[in-house]
Amino acid sequence: METIFLYLIKSSALIAVFFLTYYLLLKKETFFKTNRWFLLSGLVISVSLPLYIIKKVVWVEKPKLSVEDLLAMANPAKNAPLVESSINWFDLLFIGYGLVVTSLSIKILINLVSLFQLLYKKQMERKEDFTLINVNEPIAPFSFFKYIVYNPSLYSEHELQSILLHEKVHSKQRHSIDVLIAQLFCVLFWFNPFIWWYKKAIVQNLEYIADSEAIQLIEDKKAYQRVLLKVVSHQNCLPITNNFYQSLIKKRIVMLNTNPSNRRNSWKYTMIVPALIAFIFLFQIKTVAQEKRDNGTVTVEKALAIGFVTDKNATDEEMKNDTQTLKEQGIDYKFSNVKRNDQGEIIAIKIKYKTKDGQSGAVAYSSNEPINPIYFNTREGQVGFSTTKPKLMNGNQNVTIYTTGDTNESEDQSAAIELTEALVPEPPAPPTPPNVSNRTDKRIIIKKIEKSGDKPIIIVDGVRFEDGNVDDIDAETIDKVEVFKDNETTKAYGKEGKNGVIIITTKNIYGDSETNVSKKVEIIKSDAMRQAKLEMEKAHIEMEKARREMELSKPEMERAQRELEASRPEMEKARAEMIQARKEMLKAKAEMEAAKKEFQKAKEALKK
Repeated sequence: METIFLYLIKSSALIAVFFLTYYLLLKKETFFKTNRWFLLSGLVISVSLPLYIIKKVVWVEKPKLSVEDLLAMANPAKNAPLVESSINWFDLLFIGYGLVVTSLSIKILINLVSLFQLLYKKQMERKEDFTLINVNEPIAPFSFFKYIVYNPSLYSEHELQSILLHEKVHSKQRHSIDVLIAQLFCVLFWFNPFIWWYKKAIVQNLEYIADSEAIQLIEDKKAYQRVLLKVVSHQNCLPITNNFYQSLIKKRIVMLNTNPSNRRNSWKYTMIVPALIAFIFLFQIKTVAQEKRDNGTVTVEKALAIGFVTDKNATDEEMKNDTQTLKEQGIDYKFSNVKRNDQGEIIAIKIKYKTKDGQSGAVAYSSNEPINPIYFNTREGQVGFSTTKPKLMNGNQNVTIYTTGDTNESEDQSAAIELTEALVPEPPAPPTPPNVSNRTDKRIIIKKIEKSGDKPIIIVDGVRFEDGNVDDIDAETIDKVEVFKDNETTKAYGKEGKNGVIIITTKNIYGDSETNVSKKVEIIKSDAMRQAKLEMEKAHIEMEKARREMELSKPEMERAQRELEASRPEMEKARAEMIQARKEMLKAKAEMEAAKKEFQKAKEALKK
């Protein structure tokens, strides 16, 4: 809501700027046609320029997260200020604004209906591209698009000729469009006094245009001016039309006798440009903060172990991300010769890698069938590909796997498989932790972990963070922060858990896509088991807390049950009293019916 009001205020300010420029610099000039387009373009720019925003990027240092920040994120309710309920004045203002807009719109519709009623079933005469309509009502001549309406009985033939020349200029140049646009802006910006003066300036300038062109076709200019004065007595007109008579007749006559302006005065139109530039720099530049680290360079921590998997459903974007991630770890990892079947599954691919210390290798698959998962692992300086299905070498697929220094194809393919399998053995599938399933991230990067001192243990997505250091965690990527500090954490983590445990869950690490679920992650056995253990210990803490809460609430439940049993006799007694009262009411009703009948009998007896 505030955005709408801010937009209306900015547009109103621009309307005021254009009007003041016209009033102070251009009003007395005879550049009538140029003034027309200046005024119309001013309205268009006033509503469009506030929508144009220039973004200015400001680089700022990334804020450092501390343990206190994590505790505050885990308990937002304690830090949130109390907000008292109050009246939303913006809503009330918007309702008032809408009511006025609605009423003014209805007024314009009423004027249009009145115009069509006036034109309905009237005598029409077509001349050139115009439709002349004769009316009997004492109204001032006016035009509305191609229609020119006048009362011929009020004017002589010579006067009608001057009037028609004037109105034909309005009709030919579509001045009715200008009037309707001005009316529309008056509806939308009714609260801005400048828009009403702006509309008056538009209509007055249109009359100047019609007068200046009509007078060129009339020999007697004085007679034309007398016609203007005569029409003063017939002022009935509709506000949405171009009327031959408008207010300020004196100014029109003065302008007819004004000498044409010097063309050098056209420089005055350029005075609006500095005002628009100032408006943009003052109000239309939005500052956007971007975080930087180490003077704009991003520091990537060296991983101790990496596990990647590429399967038949891998997308081009995912392979691009894999290449970028490994590049940050100092490994040149490239995909090539990728072919897919009609279902979009990969049936042929070649992957090459090369490390900074000279280790290199490649794997290539080519077949009519979708490929099986290809695993890439690195740990403790050993790098290589592995496959969980050695039976691939039985000839069902044309498989080439090699891990040599010069990336030439190996003669003994089975030996190559044994070598890469030995580099990073495939871990067994870890047990599924409670409340966590279908992990779909296909890349695992494990960083250095050290024991914490007297600080709380910090676990990010199941992996302990080193010594409580959370500087390189982006606060925007945190989805949830949980804090545990009780006897259960000491039981689960020993002495290290006495200072509490902070468990951080980042965004988008889990998913339910069927394609993503199929992408298994090759995780080192010890780390995978540790992650599952941490999740199970976390669930154990939650279960212990829930059990204690149930024990604490048990006496309350028993007390409530006893109170319910104690109140049961009272409820039965009240029910019996309600039944007895109902019987009494039915009995009283029957007695009233009997009394009514006796009263009717007595009344009839009195009549007899």
